[in-house]
Amino acid sequence: MEREKSFACCGLACCLCEVGDCRGCRGEGCPQETDCTLRRCCLNRGLAGCWQCEQFPCGELMLQRPRNRAFLRFLKDRGEAALLERLEADERVGMRYHHPGALTGDYDDLGDEEAIYRHLRGL
Repeated sequence: MEREKSFACCGLACCLCEVGDCRGCRGEGCPQETDCTLRRCCLNRGLAGCWQCEQFPCGELMLQRPRNRAFLRFLKDRGEAALLERLEADERVGMRYHHPGALTGDYDDLGDEEAIYRHLRGL
């Protein structure tokens, strides 16, 4: 885990990204910086991510994904440090953010937003 990469504006865990040369969504040189409407929106509003926005959740497509919404809810409720700690604890017991060669992983396999959020909270 690369904690310094933290989280993308949309709740993706840049800290666990397998793209080695990416500095994370909020870092300089993000490969999606010109195409990502959420990144642009957050930067224009001075927000670290959607979890800080009063309009969260909005209708953006990325925010319709259960994992993103659950991660953003957790970030809003508990903060970045708490989610980093939770992801590290999950890694220690073999939970994978991405399945090999895929964009989905064990969190997605938990089911809907509420199931993922309950897992993150340890319930």
